Amino acid sequence: MAKQHFYCSTPTQNFPLPETQRLTLLLGCLTLSFTISGCSENPPSESSDGSASTFTAVKPEEQPSNAEDDTPKMLSADELRTQLGANENAHFEKTGRNFTVADLGNSGVTTLEPLRGLPLKVLNLSQTRVTDLSPLEGMKIERMGISETDISDMSPLTGAPLEHLDATRSELEDLSFLEGNTKLTHLYLEGAKVGDISPLKSCPLKVLWLNGCPVEDLSILTGKQLDELNLCDTPIEDLKTVQSMRLGTLWMRNTNVKDLTGISDHGLVSLDVEGSSVNNLNALSGMNTLKRLNISRTQVTDLSPLADLQLERLIFTPNLIKTGIEAIRNMRSLQQIDTSFDGVAQPMTPSEFWERYDAGEFKAES
Repeated sequence: MAKQHFYCSTPTQNFPLPETQRLTLLLGCLTLSFTISGCSENPPSESSDGSASTFTAVKPEEQPSNAEDDTPKMLSADELRTQLGANENAHFEKTGRNFTVADLGNSGVTTLEPLRGLPLKVLNLSQTRVTDLSPLEGMKIERMGISETDISDMSPLTGAPLEHLDATRSELEDLSFLEGNTKLTHLYLEGAKVGDISPLKSCPLKVLWLNGCPVEDLSILTGKQLDELNLCDTPIEDLKTVQSMRLGTLWMRNTNVKDLTGISDHGLVSLDVEGSSVNNLNALSGMNTLKRLNISRTQVTDLSPLADLQLERLIFTPNLIKTGIEAIRNMRSLQQIDTSFDGVAQPMTPSEFWERYDAGEFKAES
């Protein structure tokens, strides 16, 4: 269904993806266990049998015929689309005789009443004007998208076995409907209004995006093992909770975090602190698992703590560096060096960067 966020990150980059791509990716990830498979590129998703699949409309001629008079009439995709008040952007998938997937993103849907009682497993309501989810009460939805909607009340989904939820830039604030959930692994809350994440205590989270949320207390994450944690543009100031976590990727752009001491070597592969208040990299010394590091627009002036690392990609602001530049010149593992992560400038190979650096293009500030 985002980050674009229904969203899956790309392992080659591991920095946040744009939103439209994340939405596409998330929808792809949502349906791996059904007949179909989003920060944000769109790799094809796979179904449980390994074949690529996408949301496609079920045509009327594909509907099972009513061979017996006493067999209940099955709605066609076109009929269901009409009852929902949706346009041609609404697509559905079936498992057997029943609709199990409804992609209503940007479809103009006006009511969810026709979905009441359907055995849906996947539902995308992103970019719709729907706010009333009461027809979904009691349904066993596993993957859902409400990004860019005014949906604020998810209580009808209390007890649902949600595994994947994208609420990017929604009006969602209260997560109490997730209290006791033991299935949720992917949660995207970018730009939502969530300030309290305590209801997530029982969730076996693997991916959690809180960027742009007014969340300050991360204590319920203590001891969790996450593949991705996005804290960009949050009020977070210290890493006490992160210290006890095993993380693969950590984003903390534009935060007031100054000290990275809380980060321990528990398998961290990618770290992005662009635009933060970080002023030294001492905590990263000897962190051999770290492969990607973005420290651009920070207060870091010394790169010498990176000397023994095996980085593959480094993004930094050369003219701010006063000491330790040779630490990365001698780093043979580096494959890319960038001076910004704006999505516009082409990444440089180390030889391209040093040629420009030695020519005085990135003169250090005095």
